[in-house]
Amino acid sequence: MHDSHVESNIHNIAIVGKDGFGKTELVNSLLKFQSKKPVAEVVETPEEKERGYTINTSYYHLDDGDDTINLIDTPGNTNFLSSLNISVYASSGAVFVASISGDSDGAFRIWESLCKNETPKAIFMNIGDATQGNFEDSLSAIENAFSVKPAVLYIPWIEGEKLVGIIDIINQKLIRGTANKTTVEDLPDAAKDDVELYRSITYERLAELNDELMEYYIEEKPAPDELMVKVLSEGLKSCGVTPVLVGSVDENVGIDNLFDFIKTKFPPFQKGSAWVGKQTNAEDAEPVERKPAPDEPFSGVVFKTSYDRYVGKLNYMLVVSGVFKKGLKLQNSTTGRKIQTGRFYVMQGDKTDEIEEAYPGDIVVLEKIDELETNQTICDLDNVVFYDPIPIPKPWYTNRLELTGSSTDGRIMDALNKAVAEDPTLVMEFNNETKEMLLSGIGLLHIDVTKERLKSVYDVEFELGSPTVGHLETIRGKATVQGKYKKQSGGHGQYGDVHITVEPLPRDTGFEFVDKIVGGSIPRNYIPGVEKGVKEALTAGTLGGYPVVDVRVTLFDGTFHAVDSSDFAFQRAGSMAIKKAMPEAKPVLLEPIMELEIDVLEADVGKVTKDLSGRRGKVSSYEYKECTTVILAEAPLSEMMDYTPALRGMTVGLGIYSMKLKSYEILSPDIAKKIIEAHKSEEE
Repeated sequence: MHDSHVESNIHNIAIVGKDGFGKTELVNSLLKFQSKKPVAEVVETPEEKERGYTINTSYYHLDDGDDTINLIDTPGNTNFLSSLNISVYASSGAVFVASISGDSDGAFRIWESLCKNETPKAIFMNIGDATQGNFEDSLSAIENAFSVKPAVLYIPWIEGEKLVGIIDIINQKLIRGTANKTTVEDLPDAAKDDVELYRSITYERLAELNDELMEYYIEEKPAPDELMVKVLSEGLKSCGVTPVLVGSVDENVGIDNLFDFIKTKFPPFQKGSAWVGKQTNAEDAEPVERKPAPDEPFSGVVFKTSYDRYVGKLNYMLVVSGVFKKGLKLQNSTTGRKIQTGRFYVMQGDKTDEIEEAYPGDIVVLEKIDELETNQTICDLDNVVFYDPIPIPKPWYTNRLELTGSSTDGRIMDALNKAVAEDPTLVMEFNNETKEMLLSGIGLLHIDVTKERLKSVYDVEFELGSPTVGHLETIRGKATVQGKYKKQSGGHGQYGDVHITVEPLPRDTGFEFVDKIVGGSIPRNYIPGVEKGVKEALTAGTLGGYPVVDVRVTLFDGTFHAVDSSDFAFQRAGSMAIKKAMPEAKPVLLEPIMELEIDVLEADVGKVTKDLSGRRGKVSSYEYKECTTVILAEAPLSEMMDYTPALRGMTVGLGIYSMKLKSYEILSPDIAKKIIEAHKSEEE
């Protein structure tokens, strides 16, 4: 049983950065340093081992005296950016892992996520091979890529092309050796110029945050180390400063200093700002505040769901306020349903450790509560609060799920439903227009990893294909026709006769049925049947089998038979009239036009704009942000089906976009001809 920690300083620290820079290795080094064990403690799935990078977010819980630290190992590929965003949501700080031998530009979206969430953050410069890069150049590259002014706290000390220690800029000392085996030495003469330079820069950047320190700086007096450390901690909490630490996960250098920095400089969760929610999940609900304190009413947020093949459903919850215990009767304020809590745990990789109580900042795993899903709030029954859900990007890489109609389809759908519950950026939906089951994700890698995992965990396999674009049909002309259904086969026959006019309506008007029958030429009780037949025929279209929209159908005359007429007969007559009228009314195909927002680095604007023109796209304007440019454009949906991998290729994975339906526009005759011919060949 795990110890409770009501008075502990709880730190939830996300370890973030680009793949290959040493995130997972750093987590492992921190765990080994704290546990004093030489063996590796991080967990990797078979897919991660095969691919060589992090795919799934992992949580590691450790206690160190009066401090509790939850290390969150996050993916570094932008296909899994939503996992990072969720991890950052649950964190009280982040360590951004950089490398002297790597390209910092590739991690821009990760850095952007930290900034959007206003997460206190520090940079850990991982010195792998000291001969493969330069600290000063790497630091400059980070400043330029992220528009940040870092405060350097440590610099590497290299002897004989090997990192042997780090230099403390504030205390002006050399810390020689590996974690748990360090000695503190006086500053080497060869390092004094660099230390003076970086100390003056750090001094200046900290002075900008504090009036007392600014007085020392203006008067060119050395500031007390205690004051600089105090301002550093305050600046880290307010995101006013970004400290830089150095070390090596390979050489086990600087790990102890980073661990101490996490404990003493990052603000504990309970010293963070109050959370602002609402009394209910209604738009106009009154705001409610909850301080992250044990004496507040309980509230928590479920930020992740997973399925264990043996245990079943698991929900990861961040305790925001109050005390969480077994047997509590709570409310899911997102749905309004009441729940009762059972056993819960803290995570250590793939292992669990049961606890009795949890406090603000704790990340706990709840077992077998089916009424809970990701992005839901649970709270005290008598003190209801609802927190806004974590923003989840809409996935645009869409595929058609090719089901076989066999008994395996049920197992596939069950596995996919669990995958969708675990990953909010996976969306499965049925397209009523094209009659296809669609599976959407952030990108090709995202979908491939999902398929691999479902094969590994649930032993199901499925194929994916390109989805059909949902075109529409309309008319540009007017036609007046007769539709007559007459059938005699012994006994009562069938008879219905209608006269209609079809004409176009303005775009996006929809369908309009006008009844102009006078004098009883068609009895009133048969007119709804005519309208039903008209609608059914319009749904089937006439060119490519697509629904017909923006059309007015006027019923103005007809005849009936006192014995043989029926609702069915007039339905058939209405349908026959539409099928006869459509070819005469100049039918055309409509295609969906999407409104796009494409966010890219300035260097990629030209190639992205050129690519859009090749997709029949039109750029309407540009919006300029601090580090990126947003291209506002429109393009046909049919040209955007492969845009996710295409944009990633053009922007080295850094371009992101969103789109929504803008309108339907008439297709050019040459493209329409190909679609119509394809439809005819399918019918044959």
